[in-house]
Amino acid sequence: MHHILNCKHSAISYMRGHTAEQDIQMTKQTEKWAELFLKNGIILAYHNQAHEFEKFDDKIGLDIIYENSSVLQAEIDTYWIQ
Repeated sequence: MHHILNCKHSAISYMRGHTAEQDIQMTKQTEKWAELFLKNGIILAYHNQAHEFEKFDDKIGLDIIYENSSVLQAEIDTYWIQ
């Protein structure tokens, strides 16, 4: 569908774990999707919401997501960053 619509970028949002380990597990799965998208010429990004700023062991969820991914890009929601 992305190729039919000539999309070069796509984004997902709302991965929500209730622990740091759940965030890491969800990120690892999403990283697999991001790699598959990239192999097909599409950049996959994660669009944050408010809950990614909750802390788990002195780290916010957004940091956990990006520390555990190398291909997944950021689509920052400036409202929630503010």
